[in-house]
Amino acid sequence: MPDAARNEPTSAALEPNKASAMNIQFRSVVGLVVLFGVVGLLASNRDSFQSPAARAQEFTPNYRTDGNTAGEDRLPQLKREGTKLVSVIGRFVSEGDTATFVTKEGMELGGLPNLSLERVVTTLKSVDDPQNVWWSINGTVTEFTGKNYVLISRAVFKAASPPPPPQAISAAK
Repeated sequence: MPDAARNEPTSAALEPNKASAMNIQFRSVVGLVVLFGVVGLLASNRDSFQSPAARAQEFTPNYRTDGNTAGEDRLPQLKREGTKLVSVIGRFVSEGDTATFVTKEGMELGGLPNLSLERVVTTLKSVDDPQNVWWSINGTVTEFTGKNYVLISRAVFKAASPPPPPQAISAAK
């Protein structure tokens, strides 16, 4: 029998197997806890992973970005950042050393300081009725805190009064 006793594993020989099994189970549990923690963290911070356009709409809920939103005619329409304006007709409303451009459609674009805006403001100060001076501008639209601005690249003095509507011209013929 002594030979049979030698072939049986002793309790000391089983200890390393139990330890490695417990170690594997512990690592699995820790791995799952970490995985669920990361998933939970991502789910709670999903707003930080939104696109800039989605985040911008959160900060400007009172403004529409399309022209066809029913029931919101009183809200201003915003142009996208980087939109190029070419030969847009409107007038400037002077505000000290700066001015706001108002299109024929009534959209307001704050003037960003540059040499073109300085020339416009100087011209407005030299005319009798600056509210009735019409301009054609080219520029680039920017957006900040729910308001559009324009960096003017070209401003052309058009007339001291708005052009007549096409119906008035055809009726005069």
